[in-house]
Amino acid sequence: MVTPPLSPRGTQILVGNAILQLYVYPDIRSREREQGKLDKAKYVSFDTPTMQSQPTLIYNANLIAILFSRNDHLRERVSDAITAGPPQPPSPTNP
Repeated sequence: MVTPPLSPRGTQILVGNAILQLYVYPDIRSREREQGKLDKAKYVSFDTPTMQSQPTLIYNANLIAILFSRNDHLRERVSDAITAGPPQPPSPTNP
């Protein structure tokens, strides 16, 4: 497992038997700038089914997450959780 050349200090957590690295930026522009520097050939997009050994790159707002797993179900669940965004308030017509 290789740690990418990203500015913020990452946090590493175990999700099942996979490793998830999280990098939080002060704002979206900072995240986009750093993400642009990553070698895209070394990562698989979170919305691409694969059994390849490359880590999965997941991002949303000011967060970059890198998941080291070949399990498509886990990749989908983690990416859904990260890309879903914050909970939304109930609509006035459907409380």
